[in-house]
Amino acid sequence: MSLANMNSHNIIKELNVIPTTIKIDALSWQQGVLKGGEQMKIYAELCAKIFESETQLNNAKRSRELRHAKKRIHKLFKRLDKAYNQMKHILETLTEIRLRTEHMWRRVRLWNDDELIREHCITWELTTTKLLEFLQFLTQRYDCEWEIKEMVMNELEKVSDNYDANILLEAWLDNSHAGGDEFERKLIAFYSSIGQRYATTQYYSRYT
Repeated sequence: MSLANMNSHNIIKELNVIPTTIKIDALSWQQGVLKGGEQMKIYAELCAKIFESETQLNNAKRSRELRHAKKRIHKLFKRLDKAYNQMKHILETLTEIRLRTEHMWRRVRLWNDDELIREHCITWELTTTKLLEFLQFLTQRYDCEWEIKEMVMNELEKVSDNYDANILLEAWLDNSHAGGDEFERKLIAFYSSIGQRYATTQYYSRYT
């Protein structure tokens, strides 16, 4: 086998496993968004309780009331830190998926210049070119959605009232880029092309 044929053989082997990676990552992304929504709801609720407790602290006239309010606020902040760290971990997972998808897209785009690779059928319905198109779509959608999730994370520690917390919650739950009907249709078509069914999750409907 020539060096060129060996290289093509290795590329085709890698191409054939990319759909599985996409499928696993798509599920992990949806789960991450769901868990993030749950933690965001907890975060917003804790913020509301903290603001309420701070008002009670400011209005406290007895030392017992002061101690009780301070103790409650301390416990709430510990729970808030836990929710924040959970969100941070979720964003890290979404970041890994985003970067991995972009990496796959760039590699397939490079390989697609080769006629032999371009004509390769990963399945009966999924050619290298179609895979490239889907990876480009995913990369763009993940990028846009990730930027919003990152913005939410960056603003969490700046929350100063319930309005701020609710705005960030709504921003996380929106999922207009890597969610919704068009995104789901694309995933359904992709799963169909690899001979599998896509189980719709509607991963933000539970919050709306």
